[in-house]
Amino acid sequence: IIKDNIKQLGIEAKVKTQTAEAWGVDVANGNFDATLRWTNSGATPYDMYQNVMDGALLQPIGKSSQQGNFGRFKSEEATTALQAYANAKDQKTRTEAMNALQKIFVEQAPMIPTAAAPIGAEYSTKNWIGWPTEANPYAPPQ
Repeated sequence: IIKDNIKQLGIEAKVKTQTAEAWGVDVANGNFDATLRWTNSGATPYDMYQNVMDGALLQPIGKSSQQGNFGRFKSEEATTALQAYANAKDQKTRTEAMNALQKIFVEQAPMIPTAAAPIGAEYSTKNWIGWPTEANPYAPPQ
């Protein structure tokens, strides 16, 4: 589907089918021109941005990157904003860092989202308490 759609834009693509194991090795080593893959998810977009743009995860092509930044995106500004968000002690600092990350993501497009995977959860406080909530999203609720 993607190959056929991007052909309309003048892009000729070849689909490489392979085993999941071979694909995983190729993605980790950066041995691809384009690939489909999920990102991390969490209570905020930070998790996705960190998985896609974190310079702390950057490895050269051919060296395995098991934790993320599989597209080998390099931006000191993005890495600095990710660190600022992760270490923020107040909402103003988090908001400023997130605004910088969103701007980088839109302008430099280190990846192109093709689908959303919203995460929901149900829980009961009858026997257990302490679940993540909107007011305290310390972890994905599921």
